[in-house]
Amino acid sequence: MLRRLKWCWIPGVVVILGGLTLVVADESTAPETERIDVARAIGLPNASMLDGLLKQLKEQAGMESWPHALTILDAGGKPLSKRKVMLQWKGGSEELATDASGAVRFTITPSRTKALTLIVPKGCKVATSGGAGGIGTAAIRVGGGLPPLVAPQIDLKTFEKLRYDGLTVYHSKADERYAIEQIADLKAMRAYIKAETGLGKLVSNGVVVHRGPRQVSVSGGKGMVWPIQITDKGRAEGGSPWVLVHEWVESSLVDPQNAYSQDGSLRCVGDGIAELMGFAYCQALCPNELVQDRLKQYSRTLLSLKKQGVKTYDLRTDFQAVTSLKDITGAGNLKVLQRMGAGYCMSFLMWHDFYERVGPTGLRRFSQWFVNARKVNLTAALAKMKELAGKEPQIRFSIDEAMKALKKLQKK
Repeated sequence: MLRRLKWCWIPGVVVILGGLTLVVADESTAPETERIDVARAIGLPNASMLDGLLKQLKEQAGMESWPHALTILDAGGKPLSKRKVMLQWKGGSEELATDASGAVRFTITPSRTKALTLIVPKGCKVATSGGAGGIGTAAIRVGGGLPPLVAPQIDLKTFEKLRYDGLTVYHSKADERYAIEQIADLKAMRAYIKAETGLGKLVSNGVVVHRGPRQVSVSGGKGMVWPIQITDKGRAEGGSPWVLVHEWVESSLVDPQNAYSQDGSLRCVGDGIAELMGFAYCQALCPNELVQDRLKQYSRTLLSLKKQGVKTYDLRTDFQAVTSLKDITGAGNLKVLQRMGAGYCMSFLMWHDFYERVGPTGLRRFSQWFVNARKVNLTAALAKMKELAGKEPQIRFSIDEAMKALKKLQKK
C-alpha cells in the first residue's frame, strides 16, 4: 500500500524516502500545491535578473553564491511552521523545511537561476513584510549596499535579551549599555510614529547590537529585528534611525491587510509614508548631516537615471512591490533595479507634498483609513489623498522636476 507524502505529490516521479519507494502516478489524488517564483519573491522583476544579480555580487563582494531566506505563510496568514517544501530549478531540486517561524533558507548559485521555484502547500504565500534585514524581506533596497540576506548571518539565540515595555534589544553581556541606549531610541521612535501616523498598533520591532560586519542577516528572532553594528567608537548607526522608522512604519501600514499582495503599486503608499516619517523623525531629532546625506543619495540616484536617458518616472508602474507577481515594463537588466530604487525618492516627494498640505491631522486620517480598509488598491488610495488634500496627488514626475524639489529641501 502506498503512503502519501504529507506535503507534496510530484506526479510521475519515483520518490525514495527512508528506504520506502513511492511511485506517484495519479495527479487526480494529489494534494494541491502552490508554485512560488523565487526571483519575484525576493524582489526581482523577473527570473532573468538573477544571473545579473549574482554577477554583481561576485564583482562587488567576491561572493560565488547568495544565501537567502523567505518566510512562508499558510492559507490563514500564519507562518508555515516546520513543514517540508521543495526548491526546484531547471535540472535539479532540493527538499527543504521551514523553521518554527515559517522561514525557509536556501542558497542561490549560478546553476540554480533557471526556473527557480518553491513548491509549497496550496494557498501558501511569501510574507510581504516591509522589514529589511530579517526574514521575509520582499524587496531589495537598491543603493543601500548588499541585499538583506547576502551578508553573514548572526543567530539571535546566542545573544542576551533586554525587554522593556514591549520592546526587545538583543546584545552580548559586554554591550548591555548599548542595549539600554537602543531601548531609549526605540521608545522615542515608537512615540513619534504613533503621534504622527495615528497608528494605534505597530508591528513587533526589535534591534540586535552586535560586533560583526556592518551588514549581517538575522535568524532566530520573531518579528522585525534590525542589526546595528557596535564599533570601538560606539554604535555605528549611520542612517539606521531613518531606516528603522521607515521599516517600522511600512510594516505597520501594509501588513494588517497584506496590502502589497492586493495591489503591487501600493508600494508608493507604504514606502512613501515610511520615507516621509524617516525624514521627519531625523529632521526633528537627529543631526542634520544624516538628513542631508539621505537627500544627497536621492539626488545621486536621480542623476544616474538622467544619465541613462530616463526623463520621467511614474510611481504606478515604475515602483511595484513585485510580490504581487505583476510584470514591470522593461524588466530584464540591473538598470531596472536602479529605476525601482528611485521610487523611494519619488514616493517620498509625493507624500512630502501631501503632508505640507494636510499636516499631521491629514496624515493620521489617511493612515487610519488605509490600515482599517479590508480591500485596498492604489486608485482608492489616491482618491483618499485627493479628498483630504483637495488636489490630485502627483504620481508622475519628470526627473528634472524631482531634482529641483530635492535641492529645495536640501536648502531648508
